[in-house]
Amino acid sequence: MLIIHHKITQQIKATVSTELASVVVQSLISSKLGCCKAGNEQICNVVLKIIVSNLIFCIFLNAAIAIEVNPSKERLSPERGSRPYLFQGDPRRLERANTVQLRDVELNLSVEPQEVSPGRLMMVTLSVFNRSRRPIMLLFPDSQRLEIAVVNDAGNEVYLQSAQKRFDPVEGTTVINRRERVVFTTHVPVSGWSGGIRPGTYRLVAAVSGYPHVQKSQDIVVR
Repeated sequence: MLIIHHKITQQIKATVSTELASVVVQSLISSKLGCCKAGNEQICNVVLKIIVSNLIFCIFLNAAIAIEVNPSKERLSPERGSRPYLFQGDPRRLERANTVQLRDVELNLSVEPQEVSPGRLMMVTLSVFNRSRRPIMLLFPDSQRLEIAVVNDAGNEVYLQSAQKRFDPVEGTTVINRRERVVFTTHVPVSGWSGGIRPGTYRLVAAVSGYPHVQKSQDIVVR
């Protein structure tokens, strides 16, 4: 009996589809009938129990394999040589994870000094606090973390950092856990502004790079 049970178990474990399972069951039923013809009713009943138990095992095994092979209806195939990508798989999951709602963040902007002279540097710091109940993931295509724009009193843009400065083409990811804060800092020169630099009040706008709606602005004075 141990030999018969071993052979049945090996056959069932090798089965990965319901079609093959039916073939296995038919062969096992033939074995049962052979035992019954031999007049050994006890062996016959044992073989029948083995058929039922292993058939159930086969069905659950097939379902488990199907779930493992196809975990998502939509999957992305990474290109050759591409780097591992967080949340790679269902594009809808990636889009949700990469979405930043303004109601989920609290922004604080600091500009030092607020009164500057031509030729000087300003240090701009933007902090992003996650007040939502889920982590926020920020994806960056290069080394830039803040986009800075300076607008004059006529509403004309006189400075844009991405147009004035080169950034390394290195992708990056920043994850802000719930109730945590991340701080981005950059320097802005008071030089090279379009139309020249004249004394007056300007509006400095700082936004998270790639997320223009996540922004904060502040007035600065050029002497």
